[in-house]
Amino acid sequence: MSSSRRAALATLLLLVAARGARAEDRPAPMSAPDLLAKVAPAVVNVRYVLKWADGEMPYQAVATVVDPSGLLVLGNDYLGDGAQKATDLKVTFAGDPKDRDAVVVARDRVLNLAWLQVLGLEAPVAAVDLSVGADPVLGQDLQSVWRTGRAFDHAPATGRHYVVARVEKPRPMWQLGGDTPLVGAPVLDAAGRPVGVSATQSGSLADDDEEGGGEGTFLLPLEVVRRSLAEAKKRVPEAVEKAKAAPADAPAKDAEPAAGKPTEKPTEKPTEKPADKPTDAPTAPTPEQPK
Repeated sequence: MSSSRRAALATLLLLVAARGARAEDRPAPMSAPDLLAKVAPAVVNVRYVLKWADGEMPYQAVATVVDPSGLLVLGNDYLGDGAQKATDLKVTFAGDPKDRDAVVVARDRVLNLAWLQVLGLEAPVAAVDLSVGADPVLGQDLQSVWRTGRAFDHAPATGRHYVVARVEKPRPMWQLGGDTPLVGAPVLDAAGRPVGVSATQSGSLADDDEEGGGEGTFLLPLEVVRRSLAEAKKRVPEAVEKAKAAPADAPAKDAEPAAGKPTEKPTEKPTEKPADKPTDAPTAPTPEQPK
């Protein structure tokens, strides 16, 4: 055998070995039941009262535990604007009949994410680990986990998505096709590893553009979400202390909002509840009526 043919054969063998190694390192896709078994325990329901100057109304949302200490992420829009305040937050974990108190730790108005801390946990809880995982690629199939509302047994459910575009402005992120993802929720690859967190984002068109900037739900990169999470963790001790010091008959004062864009002009009362589920899923009650 000539030296050139031996070199070509050696190169081919290396390529085959490398491809085989990558295949072995790549976890097998998870079935829907396996995905729910892994992720659903970290997906919780949140009930709260949104108050404004001359009224109040009960609402519900879905959040995801991202730290075993009970730190949650959800869409910032759930918690109202500058004229409104989310109070009396109660978190329900699957299989636990007890409502857990929670406090707002930080609100990232750039990423449009909010961070809550559950109070009084006796032990670590299931969480989605955002420190692992990698950015998605165009065309990649993705999935997510959410829960139905209280009237529908808080049942865990899956969403199916795929990456259709890479967006650079107003910041790097991805646009998804398929089911509309729950805002403020981790989105996962086929093996159940996080690839980002969904959030409502406003466009960046110039003010004189007749079409305006618009807004939509996009997938934020893990890198920026991890930075926001790190800042929120720094605020947890102060938020917990404020909650402990608050009178029993008064809600704890929320921590100051995380750095980001200023709060938009206040409104007198909430005009619309943000979606707490994919839009093509069975409709859940909105909002929960007082008993």
